[in-house]
Amino acid sequence: MLACFVPIGAGHFYARHAAAGTIFAIAMIGAVLGSIFFGHLELFRAWMFLIVIDAVGSFLAVRRFNQKRVPPDAVQRQWAMGAVIAAYGLAWLLARSS
Repeated sequence: MLACFVPIGAGHFYARHAAAGTIFAIAMIGAVLGSIFFGHLELFRAWMFLIVIDAVGSFLAVRRFNQKRVPPDAVQRQWAMGAVIAAYGLAWLLARSS
């Protein structure tokens, strides 16, 4: 049912990677709202990077779930926060270089 409302990242929730999925969802919503309300194009870029990272991460999360190798929530949070920081940082660097 969640995939109908939030198609991006639904793989994380299916694969018992809720800690990572929640961080990605919050980061994406923040990027989109910040882009809309504050007009910062770099936030829209960050959102696009997060979609790609989340899609690849969801695929890998489902594979780990099927292999019964779901990492603990702390590991999921660390990986997701690192990916979010990387996406926002890359978007910021690209905005500064153009």
